[in-house]
Amino acid sequence: MARDDSTGPSTQRATPRHQVAWRNRRGLSENRGDQGTIMLIEFSEEFDLPVADVYPYFRTPRDWQRLYGAFGDVGDRGDGWYAVPLRGFPFPLVARVTSDEPLRSVRWEFRGFWRGEGEVRFTPTPGGVAIQGYERITIRHLPWLAPLVERLLLESKFRKVWDSGWRRLRRQAAAGRASAVLAS
Repeated sequence: MARDDSTGPSTQRATPRHQVAWRNRRGLSENRGDQGTIMLIEFSEEFDLPVADVYPYFRTPRDWQRLYGAFGDVGDRGDGWYAVPLRGFPFPLVARVTSDEPLRSVRWEFRGFWRGEGEVRFTPTPGGVAIQGYERITIRHLPWLAPLVERLLLESKFRKVWDSGWRRLRRQAAAGRASAVLAS
């Protein structure tokens, strides 16, 4: 399932494993009066791990560093906000969870230098879990320059961050399979 800002809620359509799209920013928040574009990263991944092993990585921004090796030390900003440094990025992601349905989905929002939101949804599969979601993000204080900076400098870095997490989950699943084979 993928998100399409033109229709509001999620709609069914085929989505490649990773997709970076550029959407009209008005879909992010109608009451902000935003204009221009925003980076939209969509993903759909499957892992041979139970939902209970994957969900804890997403519960709070503080947990993200356990999944993404690209993160540094996370700072607590209070009221559920965390500053999550990214190697190679000039400013940390300041994020908080806005919705947490244990073992089903987690949503978050950004503030500070970055603006946006993201969501992951967990669906049990016969072999483990499917993770679908998105991240909409833009640079707050550069409304007219942000699309160019995002496309030329940030898009590949954000994809690499997500890819590092997916690789870690695949290694964890492979290690579990290897342990099961050795135990039998």
